[in-house]
Amino acid sequence: MIAQRLQRAASRRIGWEVFPWTVRFGLRCVELLVVSCVVEMAMTLPMAIYFHRITVFALPVNIFILPLLAVLMPAALLTLVLLVVWSPGAVVLAAAAAFLLHLGVGLVGIFGSFSLGDFRIPAPLLWQVLAFCFLLALAMMLARGTCRQRRAAWAALVLAAFGAVMPRPVDHPKDALLVEAIDVGQGDSLLLIAPDGKTMLVDGGGFGGGARQGPQDFDIGEEVVSPALWARGIRHLDVVALSHAHSDHMGGLPAVLRNFHPLELWVGNNPPVAAYDALLDEAKQLGVTVRPLRAGEARHFGDADVRVLAPLPDYVPGPEPANNDSLVLQVAFGKTSVLLEGDAEAPVERAMLAEPNLQSTLLKVGHHGSVSSTQPDFLARVAPQWAVISCGLHNRYGHPREEVLSELQNARVQTYSTDVQGAQCFALDGTRADAVPCN
Repeated sequence: MIAQRLQRAASRRIGWEVFPWTVRFGLRCVELLVVSCVVEMAMTLPMAIYFHRITVFALPVNIFILPLLAVLMPAALLTLVLLVVWSPGAVVLAAAAAFLLHLGVGLVGIFGSFSLGDFRIPAPLLWQVLAFCFLLALAMMLARGTCRQRRAAWAALVLAAFGAVMPRPVDHPKDALLVEAIDVGQGDSLLLIAPDGKTMLVDGGGFGGGARQGPQDFDIGEEVVSPALWARGIRHLDVVALSHAHSDHMGGLPAVLRNFHPLELWVGNNPPVAAYDALLDEAKQLGVTVRPLRAGEARHFGDADVRVLAPLPDYVPGPEPANNDSLVLQVAFGKTSVLLEGDAEAPVERAMLAEPNLQSTLLKVGHHGSVSSTQPDFLARVAPQWAVISCGLHNRYGHPREEVLSELQNARVQTYSTDVQGAQCFALDGTRADAVPCN
């Protein structure tokens, strides 16, 4: 209908008989752009559910790409015909088609490199899905009606797209500090959400093998950690903390930084290996403030308070990342607290015994339950009610070790492990801690 009106108007003003091909080409482009716009809005829900992504550059790309396709397709077909009839004559057309193809791919690459137009979002809730389906069905019904009904159809389609991507509240207890040990296999990744909604991710998981491990096809930060955050409705993180520069703690963080754009990145004292330097460079490119922390410092985290227990101010790391580089944090809310030990081993635990208040309600057991950590005197000083161990099922290191599990059992500490029980969540309400369902 719109195309027919434009066609009649064009024929009256500039003469349909004089420039029929230019007018028809322009009208065809308009029709394609309208269709593209409808498709983009209709695909909002599947994109949010399956890819956690929306992009604002799809329509501008089509403005450039569709006219190219209108020329590229005939050129390609004529090239095929000439190859059969007269192959030397197909060279010119083939070169033109190749030029248009590379031009289109280049334009897509240029627009795709604009990170400002690419947004990662949580999957919509059930009511958002139902509202989207209802509004989309309503738009389809109204599209065949009068002019006023077609305008209403456009409004319904826009509302459907907006409803599918609109922000939703972060899922967390409003009167407690939430601690979630995300199941990343043989690695560490812990999410903390303060009662006021401030968010912190400590480590991003990854594959074992040290800091110099080769690139992996599977990105734990993108495929495991990010979906766990999106499942709670998190769009942005306030803080990301890196315990130390081993790949099973740091490997997933580049994707997390890109997807959630935290305000700050907390680090300890790590040697300048390539992977760690690359993480710091990416943080700076994204505008994330890199904040080195040392024992004795304190930070506010919403309604909670953070105390840094390691590394010591005079600690000097070796040439390669080590477990004792670990940034150890104690996060307190009211009379409850969680001690996040990273991979700190016995020497660091002995140094922390000088701290005046190590007692914590929840302990993230050091080094995945290895015998190198959780020494008896240290465990006695921490005196946790709960403990959580992050490790992979049937891992090659034998974590968690039976000696550590027996020690925790003898101390009457309720212990959970991600290798057997999956992701584990705890709520610290200021007076006591409880294990709560993660979903």
